[in-house]
Amino acid sequence: MEDRQPPIPNYVDAQPEKWIAIALFPDEMTAHLASSKLDAEGIETILGNQLNPYVGTNATGISVRSDDVKAAVAILTDSPARRWLVGQ
Repeated sequence: MEDRQPPIPNYVDAQPEKWIAIALFPDEMTAHLASSKLDAEGIETILGNQLNPYVGTNATGISVRSDDVKAAVAILTDSPARRWLVGQ
């Protein structure tokens, strides 16, 4: 029987997921409504300013994975949330 060593993970090549802020809402409740809409469509979101804690406002942002940006923007464009999309 041959001695097999477990594989050694290569953390050097691992790329962190890139999250992109797509909208900035005036309050947390509005952000939660938009986030729920995206979640229902299978798009995971990060709420709040976890990715940029130095914003300095009471606004609440929504970020999605970089692969989901186009789909998320399209979904929110067809809703009242379109007015808070970033860079649109």
